[in-house]
Amino acid sequence: MATVTDKLGAALIHVLEDYYGDVAQNVRQVVVGVTAEATKRLRDTAPKNTGEYAKNWKSEIERNAPTYVETKIYADKKPGLAHLLEDGRKAGEKNGYHYPAAPAKPHIRAVEEWAANEVEERLAEKWI
Repeated sequence: MATVTDKLGAALIHVLEDYYGDVAQNVRQVVVGVTAEATKRLRDTAPKNTGEYAKNWKSEIERNAPTYVETKIYADKKPGLAHLLEDGRKAGEKNGYHYPAAPAKPHIRAVEEWAANEVEERLAEKWI
């Protein structure tokens, strides 16, 4: 025969499972939404010569588990160019080839910081 304590415990577990599901769903929506906005911001703020580099930014959900979601934003066609543009390069010589300096054109770090802060703010809005 079930005691009052057993029934209370089962009811509490049920309530917590429902709450956990709601929290996980809200976190997933916020993370995926901010990822999409950050990708758009990268396309808008990326250095433009021909515009091909800016259009190159993509995002995807890498892992989508019940307890978490992991997204990624990446430069699809020329990933090395993102590093070069963000950080620049000193002039130098390699294998007899002289390559010129490339000035840094920071655009990724600001979007990364915005996205991290935006996720925190949106999650705080939902639960405060």
